[in-house]
Amino acid sequence: DVEVCPTPPSITGNTPQDQTIASGQTATLTVTATGAQTYQWYEGATPITGQTAPSFTTPALTATRAYSVRVSNGCSPVMSRTATITVLNLAAPTGLSAIANGTSSISISWSASAGAHHYVLERKSNGSAFTTLQAVTGTSFLDSGVVANRTYVYRVRAVSSSETASSSPSNMDMATTMVFSPL
Repeated sequence: DVEVCPTPPSITGNTPQDQTIASGQTATLTVTATGAQTYQWYEGATPITGQTAPSFTTPALTATRAYSVRVSNGCSPVMSRTATITVLNLAAPTGLSAIANGTSSISISWSASAGAHHYVLERKSNGSAFTTLQAVTGTSFLDSGVVANRTYVYRVRAVSSSETASSSPSNMDMATTMVFSPL
């Protein structure tokens, strides 16, 4: 008796796709294949136990990893392309400083974070929660949307160019716009 193997499965398109994620996030990889009956996902050259479906969600990642999948129809396995999941680890900006310029503005500055494309400056006052004030490409900002006799607290986060990763917040600093009455 001669067993005839079916035509090998075919992986369609450029799947699975490379992705970029922030540290601590997961990525979902999918392969599109015709004629496949079984799937086995790999991290590097190591099979991942229990990952035998067309889609696979990584665990939370803190470092860049490579994944591929073997598809088979019983006797003709085909390996997919290797998808690289790049993990961005952005350090929080440091040295944030807020200085009131009288009653009309507050100057905020901080030290740059390696790998940051831009920064998101956040502000709160009067016991409110932090809200986004401005996306900034440099390392300083003049906040002229302030009112007299109020204390403002600032912090900033570094953000990647694709906006898939952002750092934890910087240190906080506060400044108070004061009105002084003549004696």
